[in-house]
Amino acid sequence: MARQANEVGRATLARLGAQGERLHNTEKNLDLAANQNKIAQDKAAELKTLNRSMFAVHVGNPFTSKERQARADEAVMKRHHDEREARENTRREGFAANQRMEDSFKAFNNAGTRQKQTTKKGYGKYNLDDEDDDLEDQIDDGLGELESQVKMMNMVGKAIGKEVDAQNKMIDRITQKSDAVDDATRMNRERLARIN
Repeated sequence: MARQANEVGRATLARLGAQGERLHNTEKNLDLAANQNKIAQDKAAELKTLNRSMFAVHVGNPFTSKERQARADEAVMKRHHDEREARENTRREGFAANQRMEDSFKAFNNAGTRQKQTTKKGYGKYNLDDEDDDLEDQIDDGLGELESQVKMMNMVGKAIGKEVDAQNKMIDRITQKSDAVDDATRMNRERLARIN
């Protein structure tokens, strides 16, 4: 029964790992959506400029064009660095989740392969028959097996707890990112509606 509980725990942890991968893909896609949203915002501003009347000619100030270009270049580089940092953070989180899973399963395998003690315990001052010795050995073996299974359950439970905590934090990040993407998308729609 304890062995079966451990198998269920390991299967649950494996399902949590698969769920974590899907959450990381979601977070990565939200990062891409945020980047595309910024591009859409730039294109909407460009469209607004181009959609003006043909009589309202826009001529830039030649005395400030270099300064304006330098600011634009700086803004492009800042955006690029921010996007790269977001991608790296998402990748790092995904790698950490994979490492947690691998470390947990390695620990389970190492704990499961530990050798049992083969030394017989002395039964003290009691004189036991051969049947009693065999029965006592069976009880000791059962208790040893139960002890190792309970230790394994403890390890599995702690690993599941860590993974659930990490995924809850990831879900909070995903919520913040999805809200930001939703807000930016709504603003872009409003800007486009005002152009007409």
